[in-house]
Amino acid sequence: MNNGQEWVNEAEKYAIEDYIQNTTLSDLYTQKLAVRAFMSRFSHRYNPRADLSFVKHFPKELFEEFCKMSDDVTNMDKYQELATFFLEVFTFIFRNLDLNSDEKAQTFIGLFLKLIKTDQKIMTTNINTLIDSVMICVSYKSNKLLFIHENGMFHFYHLFIICNTHLKSRFLEMTEYAYTFYRDDNSSLSIVKLTENINEIIFDLMRKFNSDLTWFLFTVLKMIYRCRLLDEIDLCCTQFFRITKFEYILNFNINDLVFDISYVSKIWISILNSSRKSFEIDTMEKLIVMSAIFTYYISKMMADCYNKSVKFVLTKKIKQMFYVIYLTLVAYHTINHHEYDWFADVLKILYEKIQIYFKKYSIEDYTVEDQFLFIQHLIKSMSTLDLDTKTSNIKIIKGSLGRILTYPSLSNRL
Repeated sequence: MNNGQEWVNEAEKYAIEDYIQNTTLSDLYTQKLAVRAFMSRFSHRYNPRADLSFVKHFPKELFEEFCKMSDDVTNMDKYQELATFFLEVFTFIFRNLDLNSDEKAQTFIGLFLKLIKTDQKIMTTNINTLIDSVMICVSYKSNKLLFIHENGMFHFYHLFIICNTHLKSRFLEMTEYAYTFYRDDNSSLSIVKLTENINEIIFDLMRKFNSDLTWFLFTVLKMIYRCRLLDEIDLCCTQFFRITKFEYILNFNINDLVFDISYVSKIWISILNSSRKSFEIDTMEKLIVMSAIFTYYISKMMADCYNKSVKFVLTKKIKQMFYVIYLTLVAYHTINHHEYDWFADVLKILYEKIQIYFKKYSIEDYTVEDQFLFIQHLIKSMSTLDLDTKTSNIKIIKGSLGRILTYPSLSNRL
């Protein structure tokens, strides 16, 4: 070790000792100075010993001030100064992975989540750095659970992002990361907390629609779906339907959708299959909305399979989506086409994707039952939407009809 490095190590050693000594003093002002000096010295240094010393010997009186700050905001100047200082401390603690699993450091996470639930704005210019620290923080499973259960990203958005829209992409990245949770970990998720959080987001959206929060809602539901917990959540399906309709029907251009249509469709078909969710397709509006969403999803799936040269698989849930779409075609002439003037174009999308797909793949690769589903859809689409009958479609239909007619259970349905 060279003399320069020895000097640096000695200097850092003395800095740590000086911090420990000053933080034992009862004077709050001195404690703040000691904390600021320590953070200034080690912010850009990698020194695990220093990081551990920082939280282990964090001044008791200052920590108690942090604990009380969210309960009393009558003195706004004091609150702003203390809250801003706390965010600097939080950012420092989680600037690297050293303290991610430290028990004392995790108490600062609880304070952070409590702080961001307040309605008072905090004047800070270091939100980008704060996002970096939050992402490091939630890289540890226990910390991630705290953020999920306390609806941390929802409150973070309201406190910091809604007035700083230039940081929206970073917020979306952070949220995606925080809600990356898989089925193997679902036992640690609280159904009660998840239900409360979902309803809090929905209530906020029902007061004032916000595309960012719609995206956030579907991100949370995506995690819940992947963890096989959707059936456990007490979701207000009527309000959720309104949100879905507003985002995905009033903005029906598939290229402009705020969230991946795949999971929207999967979530809704799971709701329709659930014995615990009281949602039925009992109005024309519901039928059209569900049909449009499922049409987008299946069309996207078939296009992806075509481009990737893989077989399109007719799963049980995709078949159920086809049934909903077919029911819409049956009821098509009772639809108010002035109100839903866009709907015919949506239905044509799937018809076209099926045609394109079977130019590359043979329909004979499917079972007769699955062939029937495709043929039934093509025939009904052509007759209902007054579509031009193409030679390729006639070949597909004729080739399959011969096989279908040998199955009485299917031929009777033609």
